[in-house]
Amino acid sequence: MEVDLSSARAAFFSEARDQRAILEKVLVESESTELDAETFNLMFRVAHTIKGSAGLFGLDAIVRFTHLVENVLDRLRAGDVTLSKELVSLLLEANDHIGVLLEAVEPDDSAAEVNQPGGEELMKKLLAYSSMTQIPGDMRPKMFVMSDRLQPKAGGAGRSRKDGVASGAYHLSVRFAPDLFESGIDPTCFLHFLNTMGEIRRVIPVLSHLPLLKDFNPEVCYFGFDVQLASDADAERILNAFDFVIPASQVELLSPHAPLTEFAAICSRIPETPDEVIGRLQACGTLTEDETVELRGLLSGDPHTGDGAQQHDETGFTAGQTAAARQIERRSADNKYIKVEASKLDRLINKVGELVIASDSTTALADRRRDLELTESVKAINQLVADIRDDALKLRMVVMGEVFGRFPRIVRDASDILGKQIELVIKGAEAEIDKSMVEKLTDPLMHLVRNAIDHGIETPELRLTRGKSVVGTVELRAYHDSSCVVIEVADDGGGLNREKILNKAIEKNLVNAGTNLSDAEVFKLIFQPGFSTAETVTDLSGRGVGMDVVRRNIEALRGSIEILNSEERGTTFRIRLPLTLAIIDGFRVQVGDTLLVVPVDMMYECVEMPKGLPQDNVHQINLRGEWLPYISLRELFRLNDSVAESEYIVIVQYSGERAGLVVDRLLGEFQAVIKPLGSLFKALKGISGSTILGNGEPALILDIPQLVQFAWQLEHSAIKRSSGPPSDDVYPIRQGTLV
Repeated sequence: MEVDLSSARAAFFSEARDQRAILEKVLVESESTELDAETFNLMFRVAHTIKGSAGLFGLDAIVRFTHLVENVLDRLRAGDVTLSKELVSLLLEANDHIGVLLEAVEPDDSAAEVNQPGGEELMKKLLAYSSMTQIPGDMRPKMFVMSDRLQPKAGGAGRSRKDGVASGAYHLSVRFAPDLFESGIDPTCFLHFLNTMGEIRRVIPVLSHLPLLKDFNPEVCYFGFDVQLASDADAERILNAFDFVIPASQVELLSPHAPLTEFAAICSRIPETPDEVIGRLQACGTLTEDETVELRGLLSGDPHTGDGAQQHDETGFTAGQTAAARQIERRSADNKYIKVEASKLDRLINKVGELVIASDSTTALADRRRDLELTESVKAINQLVADIRDDALKLRMVVMGEVFGRFPRIVRDASDILGKQIELVIKGAEAEIDKSMVEKLTDPLMHLVRNAIDHGIETPELRLTRGKSVVGTVELRAYHDSSCVVIEVADDGGGLNREKILNKAIEKNLVNAGTNLSDAEVFKLIFQPGFSTAETVTDLSGRGVGMDVVRRNIEALRGSIEILNSEERGTTFRIRLPLTLAIIDGFRVQVGDTLLVVPVDMMYECVEMPKGLPQDNVHQINLRGEWLPYISLRELFRLNDSVAESEYIVIVQYSGERAGLVVDRLLGEFQAVIKPLGSLFKALKGISGSTILGNGEPALILDIPQLVQFAWQLEHSAIKRSSGPPSDDVYPIRQGTLV
């Protein structure tokens, strides 16, 4: 039967990426934190797991390279090699190269033999730290030459149970789980990999569980095997070959010269009769004829066989049992989390969104019928729908630590390139963000961090002259504010030079000479395409192609970015993003015949529009002693509907600022499923998306951050002009120029 390994291969590449991330994190932290023995073991297991799993799929190029990395890490945990800064850099390069190999072979098996550029050079460098005398060659199955320690000793009949059996080889008894084929795994691939660790002397297939032909199911695995393996590897390394199937399958491992009492214990655990198990042990050559007779006597309780003794470690378990227990413990810990395809989560969110719309429709129907029992029932259902909505959205939330975890390596490498000493401080890594934003957020943060390192942090000499510490600091911070997640990239460097930026903008004809701009307006010029004040171009920045990408990506996520600057003290870039891009609590308002939605989390209060306000271009009201700017949505969107007899002001807040939105009617709260507007409306300002109401009508969702910013800009411009109605150049939102 041909087995489809595609799902198992996909699982391998996903796990390999996770393993590489673990190794990188530990290596970067090793320069500031002293590592313990368990961490060294963890590093070794990472390389060994990648190598072993790659071997199962015949990815020889990965096995060959990772085998040498594994050997270096093995010497490292044994204390034969010291983890110096040079070795850390080398291992990080090797870890990167493993990633290159994984990317090369993932789409096409035929690329498995291709050695990527730089691989041989890296292996030569690793060889200097390795116990090997030459670079590993072909890693395909080969015959194993046993050491004297593993050679079976003659005269096995004269050995006692206390000394163990005569066989100097391992014995493996494997019984696969019935659903093995569902994960796309071929049982024979384990044999191929075991043969790379030593010599397989004999394999005895276990077919005693085969059912009658009429009951045979080709999708069920009835297979198992007993193997005699001569190898100098330790028990845990051998068991690592079965990472994909432990603990669902049964894997029993007996060490060389194991006492007969261990064999007796296995006979009681394997799901066959003791006679069948003993027969296979003898057929494999693991037990001699005399040892077989002695084992039968031990199982029957013959007093002439003696008590025997097992070889225990400090926990009271045998070496094989201890290794197996560690394997099961690790796998059980991994099972705390499950990996789900992003497309499945997206489909779930879409279905929940449709459920929300249907729930609103049912609520509207119940209200029209004025049926109290139906209304109460609908309220209960709506509460459950709201709970399901919240739980479904939480499935897509990930902690910011997943994003921030990539930057210690970047800061480390950039510091070495520029010759600067830089410390990265991460705060708020537990703050959550929608998974769909993570990849789109990585590039903007990458540009901001690199700019902070290259342009923000001064050279050590300049920092000393300014009375600063030689070690510069870059901070990544995340926290929740209302319905937003705020991410800040801050440095304690030299800050932005206002005059330098303004002069460069005038030179590029971005600003007319003599234009009076505020600091915020000047600093926003750095987001213009091709804008850079760098005198030299480095490997990190200076080409002027980064900051405009930052702005575009943030805006694509319905977010905003602001700059807080203090010259010679540092700069902070503050990014605000919505918590989710899928479903929000909305408040319906109406202007004429147009339905609009305000996100509830950004609402402060609603008040009736005062009568008799002066008809001038200064749009402000006195709200309990505080002057508040407001804008008329009717004027803003040029709605020609008749003016309502009474109007209301919806007061919204964003980034510590408040503004009013003048509307005709207040229609109440509901759950809004956000639908994107499409590329045709991408340049539309003031609107962040659309939604479908319970009655099937569409409604537009207001972009509160843009509207609040626009209200303040409009009021500022109107006051400066002092007379006359605002012209179109005062309404940047109409021209699509509002940033």
